[in-house]
Amino acid sequence: MVHLSNFTRKIRPRKTLIQGKMRNRVVGEIIDILKDYRLSVFESEGPIRASIRSVLCLAGNGWQPSDDESAALISAAFDKMGAKRPTWFQGQRQYTSGKERCLHCSCDLPDEMIANRERYCSFICKNAIALCKPDLNRYANRQAYAHSWYVLSHLTAPERACRQCTTPYRSAYADQKFCSYDCANIAQTNPTRHRTCGQCQAAFVDHQKGGRRQQYCSVACRMVAWKTSEFECCVCSKTFEAKHGNARFCGPKCRNTWHYRKRIAEAKAEPTPGSILPFPTISPAVFDREFQIAA
Repeated sequence: MVHLSNFTRKIRPRKTLIQGKMRNRVVGEIIDILKDYRLSVFESEGPIRASIRSVLCLAGNGWQPSDDESAALISAAFDKMGAKRPTWFQGQRQYTSGKERCLHCSCDLPDEMIANRERYCSFICKNAIALCKPDLNRYANRQAYAHSWYVLSHLTAPERACRQCTTPYRSAYADQKFCSYDCANIAQTNPTRHRTCGQCQAAFVDHQKGGRRQQYCSVACRMVAWKTSEFECCVCSKTFEAKHGNARFCGPKCRNTWHYRKRIAEAKAEPTPGSILPFPTISPAVFDREFQIAA
């Protein structure tokens, strides 16, 4: 049976053609060119992308890897510059006219039409936009629909109590739990994790996971709070403090030394008379032969 993966295209990670210090240098040069703009920082994006793609293609690379690399370099330059790409509607001519002008003929709208949030001065302009620019008409209709839906849903929604400050509020969204962003931010900080140290009474944030509760703000406070006793090391006879009552060694070095000496002593020890030695494991045939010889 032929597997379906043989007919699907395997997506491979994009190969970076320019790396290291050379990449940073190229991004810096692109930023210098983009800063020399007249109207918008994105006005030279097309020519720069085409030139970089041309240079990479002439260097022996494929068209698609060269285009991907040029797009990645320009995106890195825009990210370092902090440039935010405008939306589709912000790129239209009607975006600069404002809500007090018609989206089609840019004439001034009456105050009543502005109060009713109408964007066209007449049905002629509205039909013209619907026929010539359906995307712009769809955007205006979507904005009007969203605004009217939110206003009606907000007025008809039942009152509910905020989970943080218990203030009654109304919301058009059924899954909203807080009355404001401030209450939501306070609730998300998880105030139960803000605790007081059991030793120095200082405030700290618990970072323990897995259901464990942190009781002290630092290791120093934890060591002071523990009830320690003095013990004598079995190897070096050094006095040390420990919490547990069966402490025998002052550190891992003495513990390893004690176990090493114990293994050496057990290996050199000879069996005493009357001790039971382990029975050797032999096959049944060898056991029968040895028994016949002894008989």
